[in-house]
Amino acid sequence: MKKTDSCRYFATWDTTSTVRSRPNRYLFTDTEFSETTPERWFPKALIPLANQAGMEILPEAALLRIHIGHLVHFLDYTTELEISYVNRAICCITQGALSQHFSSQERFCALKLYADEGYHALFSRELSDQVTNRFSLPRMRSARLHHLDRSRATQRHKHQELAAFIIAFVSETIITRELSWLSHGDLLPPILHMFQDHLIDESRHSIFFSDLFVTLWGGLSNSQKDFMVTCLIKTILIFSRPNIHFIRLIADTHLTVIENAIKTLQNNWLDRISDSTALTMRAIKRTDLFKNHTYINAFRENGLPT
Repeated sequence: MKKTDSCRYFATWDTTSTVRSRPNRYLFTDTEFSETTPERWFPKALIPLANQAGMEILPEAALLRIHIGHLVHFLDYTTELEISYVNRAICCITQGALSQHFSSQERFCALKLYADEGYHALFSRELSDQVTNRFSLPRMRSARLHHLDRSRATQRHKHQELAAFIIAFVSETIITRELSWLSHGDLLPPILHMFQDHLIDESRHSIFFSDLFVTLWGGLSNSQKDFMVTCLIKTILIFSRPNIHFIRLIADTHLTVIENAIKTLQNNWLDRISDSTALTMRAIKRTDLFKNHTYINAFRENGLPT
């Protein structure tokens, strides 16, 4: 079978993947732990709260806690997402019912991705534990994961593998976008190294899942496509909603100051979807999905770009 573009990106996996080629550069020094500039811990680009009016009056210590707290939250979320959702989808691709849609070469490449994701979970947890132990920060399981759990629990058995694939597809295309925003600027070296190394792999994964999405869509029945569209919309919305409970937890004693900012987030969160899902939508547009008026109207009615 003809080699796909995605498989070509895995041809040099032995020498280019993080788990095979990158040294562990994710350990903090005491000097780095003493850094008090919030932006060196986590950039404002992925803290919607930090860009809201009124946040500038918070004391530096509160802003530092918000930035470091978002770093830990993102890392803990990444660890669980990679293990429980992305690698579950890989199992469906390699040995589940979905495997019939993919070539043996694609299934073999998926195993390389599986190894990558396990390593991403490992170094995310390693970095998160260092920071949490140093600063005694509270840890909260991501609301995004709770929503994904509930969504998965409601799926009929015959659709569970399709749902797993969609979650991984949306996840891998969105996290690549997020990591591209995170891998710039004056971040502390262990954090910057981790985000940059993660991005190297996820850029490959995003292409892989995008190609597999196009392949899979072409092989589905009409009823399966109906389910996929509904699942796509639900999943994109889950990945886009702000985590209000976590924001209130990490704001600690400054809730009064941030409540107006939280209201703005709750009212305007759909505005961020177009940027965060750019790679997701690019893959969807490679299919005929938006040539179906029912499907395109469903996206638009939920405030999603088309």
